[in-house]
Amino acid sequence: MKKVEIKIDIINETITITKAFAEKASTPTNEEYKLLLQFQKDFPNLKIKRKTYKTPKKYTTKSGEVYRCNQYKNLTYANKVVIYDRTA
Repeated sequence: MKKVEIKIDIINETITITKAFAEKASTPTNEEYKLLLQFQKDFPNLKIKRKTYKTPKKYTTKSGEVYRCNQYKNLTYANKVVIYDRTA
């Protein structure tokens, strides 16, 4: 099964492409480059967006434990000491 690399939204005049499609379209001899040129000729106001990866809000381990991603990111050393004092 082939992965979809391009999504066209005619109403909002946008094309969303993947990283792999963008790399292929960067070479003028490839079919992907010619396809993007044809879309730009057909729709002059067309905007091209790159699909980005959405960062997960939770992380689940194999054993089933759930963690918030970067839950200790903003803690300083002083805050960590306070946390340990509360649990003691």
